[in-house]
Amino acid sequence: MGESKLTAEALNPMLNDIRNRIDATEKVMADLQREKDNEESHLQFLTNQYQCIMEWADSYDLMQQDEKKMVLAHLIERIEVYRGYHITVKFYVALEDFQKNAAEEKIRIEESPKTYFSTAL
Repeated sequence: MGESKLTAEALNPMLNDIRNRIDATEKVMADLQREKDNEESHLQFLTNQYQCIMEWADSYDLMQQDEKKMVLAHLIERIEVYRGYHITVKFYVALEDFQKNAAEEKIRIEESPKTYFSTAL
């Protein structure tokens, strides 16, 4: 074996310290990787929702006036107009509920192109 001026007793605490720092760093890296994966998953979810909404908007633009009214009647519960043109729109479905349902059921306009709204929402 090679020769060293440091004894094994002197090197062991330094080696243990280095191993502990490596373990801590690996744990931090694993946590950061998990966080990154979660963020990527959330970004993909939002991207899919955006694409779905844009497709619905395109479909809506192609509808006849009566069809548009019917879709809006199923989405909007009430519209309140106050003085100074303050407007409040109450929807039948909260955004959080829609997002949860869309994630669970993977609602896609291309799966059923004739469906403009879903009563399951």
